[in-house]
Amino acid sequence: MKLHESRQTHGNITDFNLVTRNGEGYLGGSIRSTLSKTVIRGERGSVVVRSPYTEDILNLAGVLASCLDHNFLLELKLFTDYLNYHQTLDSISHHPYLSSPIGIREFYVAVQQDFGSLDNSNLSVEFQLAKARTGYHPKRRWRREVRRLKDQILIDVLDFKGSKYTDSDAARVKFCRNVWVHGAKDPQSSTKEHCDLINKVLEGLWPGFSCLVYEVACQGKLRRIF
Repeated sequence: MKLHESRQTHGNITDFNLVTRNGEGYLGGSIRSTLSKTVIRGERGSVVVRSPYTEDILNLAGVLASCLDHNFLLELKLFTDYLNYHQTLDSISHHPYLSSPIGIREFYVAVQQDFGSLDNSNLSVEFQLAKARTGYHPKRRWRREVRRLKDQILIDVLDFKGSKYTDSDAARVKFCRNVWVHGAKDPQSSTKEHCDLINKVLEGLWPGFSCLVYEVACQGKLRRIF
């Protein structure tokens, strides 16, 4: 993504171009600076203009998928699926899979502001469409799962006076936002450490849910966050 943000493309790559150093991922070789758009002649003389990054995005998705077996992490599967399906650089750059825990916190705050103004029935339809496209269906009775986990930070937010959560996806988003914003913080922990902890707990409870929320927020009727 940093390569694209610097207005460069990498062209065709293979798994041999993917390298790691000190825990960081890098792309080696095959870098070019061309930014020309691809013009494709369609049926009846129609013209389709493709972004210069589209080829890169599709190629990267293919390489990532080929490097992994069928048991790779759900979050990565959802991310590579997003790469293949949407091919939009701006939205991909802010995907939860690429974000830090602090970035995911900011994402949930922004999403809840948007979702809070929508009719629940319309929002429910948006989630159903996203689930059907991704094939990702988190368990419905999420409040029961929270109680089974017995994590005090989550329980305190769930039982906070005046909070009336249902088992809807919209309510789950609101709950996640409230955990990020109001979850009890250890006075000895830094903000980064606290966000790392919240992210670990929520992603461990509902792996991939942030990716589903992102799908609804970016590709549904909202399209405001980016």
